[in-house]
Amino acid sequence: MGSNPTLSELFYVPIAQWIEHWIADPRVGGSNPLGHADDFTGAAVHIDSYEFGRMSVDGRSYSSDLILYPDGSINDRWWRREGHLLQVDDLDRTEKVRPEIIVIGIGAYGMMRVGEETRAYLDSLCDEMVIEKTQYAVERFNELSRLHSVEGMFHLTC
Repeated sequence: MGSNPTLSELFYVPIAQWIEHWIADPRVGGSNPLGHADDFTGAAVHIDSYEFGRMSVDGRSYSSDLILYPDGSINDRWWRREGHLLQVDDLDRTEKVRPEIIVIGIGAYGMMRVGEETRAYLDSLCDEMVIEKTQYAVERFNELSRLHSVEGMFHLTC
């Protein structure tokens, strides 16, 4: 009979695989060669409803602008330096997350603008970008996030 494996032999492969996954998964701070999460398993959050000034996400109601990340985390204190102008400085984790698709809701009446520099920056981080009035952006977010890694940025008012 063979000898019993040591503790380090038992855990070496699983720990090495975990570290490799941790480093390669952009949702937890790494970046894989493709730049996106290639093992995405579907929507981490679902937007239940949207009306002017209010959004419900997975049963929780919000009344401030939001960023929804592919890993399910939510920035519910998202403010832009210049209110109705989205700029690169307003994006806190997008470069680290590197979603496949970015969906931007520009308000009920489309008042939030996305500057050219910001568009170019976001284009460099994702495969597709959707910019719509928030009600339509919500529909696209829910539709796309079922199959893709999607980050959603939503201006909830005008």
